[in-house]
Amino acid sequence: MSDELPTQRQLVLPLLDALEETPKGMTTRDLAGAVAERLGLSDAVREARIEISGQSRSHFRHRLRWAQQIAKFEGLAERSGGAWRLTRKGRDSLTKAVPGQVVTIFTTENGAFLWGLAEDAIGHVDDGSIAAIWTSPPYPLLTQKRYGNPMEAGVSYVDWLTRMVESWLPKLDGDDASVLLNLGDAWMPGMPSISTYQERLIVRLEDRLGLKLAQRFTWWNTSAPPGPTLWTCIRKVRVKQAAETIWWLSRSGHARGDNQRVLVPYADDRPVQVGPRVKRPNGHWMRGHGFERENGGAIPPNVLPIANGSQDRAYFAACRAAGLPVHPARFPADLAKFFIGLTTEQGETVLDPFGGSGTTARVAEDMGRRWVSIEAMREYAEGARLRFAA
Repeated sequence: MSDELPTQRQLVLPLLDALEETPKGMTTRDLAGAVAERLGLSDAVREARIEISGQSRSHFRHRLRWAQQIAKFEGLAERSGGAWRLTRKGRDSLTKAVPGQVVTIFTTENGAFLWGLAEDAIGHVDDGSIAAIWTSPPYPLLTQKRYGNPMEAGVSYVDWLTRMVESWLPKLDGDDASVLLNLGDAWMPGMPSISTYQERLIVRLEDRLGLKLAQRFTWWNTSAPPGPTLWTCIRKVRVKQAAETIWWLSRSGHARGDNQRVLVPYADDRPVQVGPRVKRPNGHWMRGHGFERENGGAIPPNVLPIANGSQDRAYFAACRAAGLPVHPARFPADLAKFFIGLTTEQGETVLDPFGGSGTTARVAEDMGRRWVSIEAMREYAEGARLRFAA
């Protein structure tokens, strides 16, 4: 059982990621739970015991305590008042790309993963080559993350992302090519109210860049924990935030897509109309025998209930074995699969300017699409490579 545990050195980066989520600090006990959860350790591995100096101790917690000491000795974390916190050095411990420099981390037959700033690396993508841009930009959260999120959900963020999108448009292969932005809500400082940055961004993209909104989707993360903690668990004045928005945009009002590529299984309780044409209570007419035809599945709604996290256990294990950090802001493969399938055909190219852990790259490869992914942090790009180890 102990062979499944990360080494002390390999526990350091997951430990820093866990501390990053709680700027006020964590006790050793809470930190152990957060690190184990982040690594996806089974209960058996968490509870495995070893004998040290004649006493039975948790093997995982013993290793984690040494990882804490390593982080402390290297100036990455500190303990004060019974709580562990990141130091400034710890917050800056990832290797960010140097402005103006772009490095190819790995390639496959269908794609390339680039290490560089998105605004620099986009210049290495051919104009007119991209069928769809599917990406999840860093959200403007109230706490600074080590992957480099903006800190203000205001005019500066809207301006920054507008400039980014503008630089992507020449890369699209037509006015009907798609730009798909997965964005999460940002809370206002010190109050249980949500910023309207998303709405202002979409209006800006239409007014300044001429983009049209093809459709708005809601991703319901069915496994989302309660949050934000202050307003849901402590003050208890809001319900948990479990939905994010995907904005489907194009330069024309006719973004190309095919819902037949994303059909879902029929519901067990779907209506059956086998008689003559009838008028339903909502005023719509239903033709006779309207639900008898088998079409291979049902047209999906624009609300997508998809859990996050459970699909990434192999990625967790690979990063753990390589001593690399797990990217803390991942979307599920099924979400990427839906939008890549909806907006592209086999052989077309998908671009992800914020490649993160490589989910887009892996899904595009599996679906027979060509792809380009860009990531600013070297460690996350190296972790993405592990998705292609086979």
